[in-house]
Amino acid sequence: GDGIADTPALIAAMSGGGRTVVVPPGEWLVSTFAVPSNTVLQLSSGTVLRDTGQLQLGVALINVRSPTVNVRILGTGASVLANRAHYTTGEHRHGLIVFGARNVEVVGLESNSHGGDGFYVGGNARDVKITGCRANNNRRQGLSITGAANLYVQGCTFAFTDGTAPRLGVDVEPNGNVDLLQNIRLDSVTTRSN
Repeated sequence: GDGIADTPALIAAMSGGGRTVVVPPGEWLVSTFAVPSNTVLQLSSGTVLRDTGQLQLGVALINVRSPTVNVRILGTGASVLANRAHYTTGEHRHGLIVFGARNVEVVGLESNSHGGDGFYVGGNARDVKITGCRANNNRRQGLSITGAANLYVQGCTFAFTDGTAPRLGVDVEPNGNVDLLQNIRLDSVTTRSN
């Protein structure tokens, strides 16, 4: 990144889906964006996707939303980072949201200091795997699960959540009576100081 908003270049690189996009190490200033179907977003070790601090209420930074399918976000050694001082109201400015999408894998990514959750899975997302990820210093939750089937969370750490209720490491809580919570497995997950 060069200190200006890098979102248009990232969106253009992923345009249309069906691509592997490699983001080189460095700090990239981004605002909200969606990852399209059939995309591998590979964030190199040392990559920081830094939130511009201008997200509107209820808007997440990285979005993988229905009808999106077949997305892999590879982020070992990379992070998605916000500045909590920018977001003192609201609770939904999440680092990464998977909402209603299918066949999504997130590996090794850190999602820190967001105005909402580090990670959010809802909208009856299906076949989602989150492994080796970390979420620290987020305002509401490390990970929220509000509607999912076949969700596997393994080897992740969710810590130091504080700011607005319920301030949990992991919250499994459907939003309504149409939200599924089926076949959800948390394996070797650590929560602390939430």
